[in-house]
This record gives sequence, structure tokens and C-alpha cells, in this order.
Amino acid sequence: MLFFGFYLYGIFMTLHIDFQTNARSSCVFCEPSAELILHETTHFLLMLDPFALTPGHLLISSRAHYSCLGEVPVELQGEATELRNLAVSCLHKVFDQPVTRYEHGRAGHCLLLDKSARSCHHYHEHLIPKHLPLHEALETRFTYISYQSEKELCALYERYDEYLLVEEPDLGKRFYIAKGKIIEPHLLRTLSACCLGYPERQNWENYDSCELMLLGKQRLLTAAKENPFHFFGPHVDEITLCE
Repeated sequence: MLFFGFYLYGIFMTLHIDFQTNARSSCVFCEPSAELILHETTHFLLMLDPFALTPGHLLISSRAHYSCLGEVPVELQGEATELRNLAVSCLHKVFDQPVTRYEHGRAGHCLLLDKSARSCHHYHEHLIPKHLPLHEALETRFTYISYQSEKELCALYERYDEYLLVEEPDLGKRFYIAKGKIIEPHLLRTLSACCLGYPERQNWENYDSCELMLLGKQRLLTAAKENPFHFFGPHVDEITLCE
């Protein structure tokens, strides 16, 4: 069992490094590593974040290459919302924490690279099982619009273009208008890392451990087996994690 644990850790470290390398030359969300995927719907994927800020840090992304959630067609927003609600419910049950959600809506980039480097404008949003008061820093820099449904988000994106999306448990959904603003690379990750008390985790490009990702996956899959959520599909039985 110990050998298998090291073997599994090695597999995920390879994926972790490959993700870092591939992000510089191609879109990692168009062809994500199968080992990171927890659940799939017709048009969306629920994935582990390979550079998790905390155990249970998940991503939702689209199969097709949409630049942000606001660009996803209105007719698909219901499917994305259903997957998100399932994921949030699962995270809340497993980690007994509220969930903070954020997305860079074409505002800022994921990469701290030179001018020739690409940015990852492929819709992906983050779900973190912690209450993170991101609004405290954002309200001093951006005007925001509160909204209720992602169908409204599509209209807001069409009107205002670039945005930062943050949903905090006690404040609801906020669309921070970012067009014309200078946005630091992975700003929301930086703020999240600082809120968690681990500012050293803010730059995923220098992140060299997949321990938090594996801890999160272990807890999620264990809970899914013990209390079937009918949530992770066949992936529950495909990967067995050691204690």
C-alpha cells in the first residue's frame, strides 16, 4: 500500500508538471488530463485544481472553447448551474465549509510570462470550500453589479465585457466591471491565498506540490463511496487512493 501511495503521488506530480508546461504552449482546458476529471456532463467538466489552494479546490470548465462563462450560450447556462450546485453541495457536505466561487472573465491572465506568452482564456471557474472575503479588496478597486442567475451574467458580459466574478456565501453573486482596468495575473487566486493565510501559494506557476489536491480528492472520493452522491460517475471506481 505504501508503494502504491508513492506510485500514485508520482502519477499526479507528473500531471502537475505537465499542466504547468502545457499551459505555456496550448490550452490545457481543451484537452484536460483524464486523471483530474471528477465528473462530466454533456458540455462541462468538474475537475480537481492541480494547484489547489486548499483540499477540495475544484474547477468547472467547458468542453468547447468559450473564453469565459459570460460567453457560454444562454441555453447551456442551466447545465453549468446544475453541475455547480451539485459540486457546491458535495463540498459543503464533505468539508463542512461554505464555498467561495470566482472566475476571471477575460480580465487578467493566469500566466506571469513575457509578451510572447499565451493566456488561458478558456472558461474555468474555481470552487473553494472556505469563506473567503474577497470583496474587501475588490470593492476598493472595482464597481460591481449584483445579479441572480447566469443568464443575467451573459447580458452583463455583452454590455460591459471584461469582468471578475465572485460569489461569496453571504453576499451572493457579484459582477465586478474590469474593462479598461489593469488586472494583475491571477489576481483572485492571490487574494484567495492571502485570505487563507498562505500567500506563498498565490503563484501556481511556482507551485511544486500536489499534496493538497490529493488530500481533497481522497476525502471527496471516500465520501462519495461511503455516502453515494451519484455525483462522480464511473470515476469513483477508477482511482483508489491510499490513506
